[in-house]
Amino acid sequence: MYSTTNNTNTTAAAPPSYQDTVADRGYDGPFIPDDFNYSTKVFSCELPVRAHFINRVMNILSLQLCTTLFSILLAFQNTTFHNFMINHMGLFYISMIVSLITCFWLSLMPRLENYGDASNEEIPWYVYGKRGQYVLLGVFTMAESWMVTLFTLSYRYEIVLRAIVVTTILVLGISILSRFDRLAFLVESNSSIYYWLNCSLWIMIGLGMSSFFIPWNNTWDLVYGWGGAILFSIYLLIDLQLVLRKVYCDEEIRCAMMIYLDIINLFLSILRIMSHTSDD
Repeated sequence: MYSTTNNTNTTAAAPPSYQDTVADRGYDGPFIPDDFNYSTKVFSCELPVRAHFINRVMNILSLQLCTTLFSILLAFQNTTFHNFMINHMGLFYISMIVSLITCFWLSLMPRLENYGDASNEEIPWYVYGKRGQYVLLGVFTMAESWMVTLFTLSYRYEIVLRAIVVTTILVLGISILSRFDRLAFLVESNSSIYYWLNCSLWIMIGLGMSSFFIPWNNTWDLVYGWGGAILFSIYLLIDLQLVLRKVYCDEEIRCAMMIYLDIINLFLSILRIMSHTSDD
């Protein structure tokens, strides 16, 4: 004797599409399963997932850059804020320490997904979820904005505005250049490029620190500015090219911070160059 089954009682729910949302996790973008997030990098995802990731990175990066730009313009336009920054140099060193701590924290923090179903007591105190990472990123951005603003106050307002315009044009050009497939092949075929870039960066840091003890003349300062502009232009080009290949679907905060640092350092180098090449 055979039994029959009512098809209406055994209908299984279809899996959510990429456009579905997961309200109970506070995620407002395409649905990405946990195991997919854990083991798959953005470059291997489908187009809707990659597009959503890039949008999140650009939104975070835009907010960071707008915060820094607002701080610079406020310092030049508001005399009270300008004098406060000049008269409280101790805040510059505090910002430097805070910026370094939060930068390394976000860069080296293990992913929360690495701990699977572990309880809160088993997760190290220095590992944060999304909200904690956004707080750290906000603190980092404020500290960087304070340092960058104080650095720009040693230049004339017109030179700072020119440097902002030149940096914007250069970043747009590098962004367009990073889309070429031939460049992607060149980057992937030269895996040692980051090694040489990092070596160059440490050389730049060492030279910059030496200037505190051995004052430079204008020529060396200009050479240092050009070296930084070239170095961070290459950094930005490579980071924009490799960003989707290096990060997972939930690492948009770390990705935005990396590109933000490239742009800020590029801006400071261009500002140094323009201060020497100004005709005024």
